[in-house]
Amino acid sequence: MIDRPHHPAADIQQMLGMTQLELVDYLTARGVKTSLGAVRSWSRGFYTPPEAVYEELWSLWIAVEENNRLPPETPESVRERQRSIEGMRIWYAARHPELDEIPDDAGEEI
Repeated sequence: MIDRPHHPAADIQQMLGMTQLELVDYLTARGVKTSLGAVRSWSRGFYTPPEAVYEELWSLWIAVEENNRLPPETPESVRERQRSIEGMRIWYAARHPELDEIPDDAGEEI
């Protein structure tokens, strides 16, 4: 078996619980040019993903962790939470193009 370099982007993907297709949708919605074939290739260690992939995945992971720990609210944490929610709305809209409006947490149209 060929020993290929390991890239942490695949680990971050697993920590987030995203499938490769969901990862492609999220990255595309965030403006990172990628494809399912590219994600599969760098997940298997065939090549190193672009730096933008790491930036987006770490930003998402940090936002998820901050939301899970629920630290005291600061202006910066509120802005970061709003950015992560907006990113997830973009990701959701990319997965569900048939929707004109995205439902919020309460199920109401935004």
